[in-house]
Amino acid sequence: MKPQENKLNKLKSLKKEYDKQVNSITKETFKKQLQNLFIAYPDLLLIEIKCYTPGFNDGDPCSFTVSFDSTESIWFNYNSYPEFVKESFMSLLEENPSLKDDPLNLIKEAISDHLYVSFYLDPAECLKLSKEDKHKLKLIQKCQKEVAKVIHGIPDEVFESVFGDYVKILFTKNKIEVNEYDCGY
Repeated sequence: MKPQENKLNKLKSLKKEYDKQVNSITKETFKKQLQNLFIAYPDLLLIEIKCYTPGFNDGDPCSFTVSFDSTESIWFNYNSYPEFVKESFMSLLEENPSLKDDPLNLIKEAISDHLYVSFYLDPAECLKLSKEDKHKLKLIQKCQKEVAKVIHGIPDEVFESVFGDYVKILFTKNKIEVNEYDCGY
């Protein structure tokens, strides 16, 4: 082997080890930040993030995407939602009443059914909220902002390197679950 080839192989090996260490440190740091949020907000049950590279983008370059919306990707214990949000779960609970006693599976079922939970209220309706529901809504909104800050603080390249492409990541208090994801295009 020529000395130049030997140096290149050494550089490749060092780069591979460097990437491995960065991924490990990043994943642990990220996990710790999310754990702190689950501790600060005990009713926070699940955070969902989708990562993919679309196969078509209306003529624009297709690039890796981290799909996260703080109002659609963060799920709480059913009882911590204001009454007007709980209405979104009614049909799911009518079909499977036992889910009310199993909050995490209720949320996972809601995700698999593509349940949309609306936090929008007409300003006039906001005035009619009970004091308790206003408090619940403010707490949820505060949590959503804090989670978004953590998620958006991590570059997309790091998500791709650490978790991969075409994946749905489910973060709960006790684990990180990574599943295949088909973005549909």
